[in-house]
Amino acid sequence: MKKAFWATGLILFILFPALMAQGTPIKRLDPVPATPKIRVRGSVQYGPDVSGNSFNVFALIQLTRSWTPVTGVIVRIQDTILDDQGDGSYRGHIWHYKRGLGDTLSLSVEFPRRPPLGSVSTIYAGRMKMAEITITNTVEWLFPVQDQVIDLSAYPSGVPVRWNFTGTLGDAPYFLLKCEHSLVSSINVSGAELTIPAGTMLPGKRYLFLLVDQYHYFKVSDAFDPSSSVKFGLSSLVHARTQSDLK
Repeated sequence: MKKAFWATGLILFILFPALMAQGTPIKRLDPVPATPKIRVRGSVQYGPDVSGNSFNVFALIQLTRSWTPVTGVIVRIQDTILDDQGDGSYRGHIWHYKRGLGDTLSLSVEFPRRPPLGSVSTIYAGRMKMAEITITNTVEWLFPVQDQVIDLSAYPSGVPVRWNFTGTLGDAPYFLLKCEHSLVSSINVSGAELTIPAGTMLPGKRYLFLLVDQYHYFKVSDAFDPSSSVKFGLSSLVHARTQSDLK
């Protein structure tokens, strides 16, 4: 009799949690929220200096996570480290760096190998590619060409400006005409030619003709926030002067 009593008691002890659960709703565990990804914003510009002889890259990148600046990491354009501004933005140059059609520019970021608990997701550790672009356009100047002398009297209706785009045009390209560091004209372009109205250019002056092909975009790695965006623009220029009225 005692053996039966103890056996029954043991079975009830084992089944007690299950019997209790039948009358109590099972609490579902809430999923652990995903760690917010880092958002990348910024721009990269490539083109010549004012002399037209040296080509440079300028980059400005901003990193945020849940609207909080990400600081203290290493951001590179190619292998050049950008200066950490301390507010989540990173900027810098690559001087004397000629690139052409089909060449690539890459942005990378390097995090501590063992980031502090909760600081960044474990997917961000070590050096990783952040974004990359392949140059799909360059400019070939047809008129004027470098150091050309323009006889204004030969163009009574205005000076023609012509060029070839050798690749894909970005969004909102524009043309600038400068004289002695002063802006003379700014025009949005959609084709490969324009006319500078008669009277705009004066005789005996040196002019800078500048084309800016802006708003191409880097491809940002999937490891970063899908709202990330890094713009890319390239510029090309020539210098020319107008013939003096003096004979």
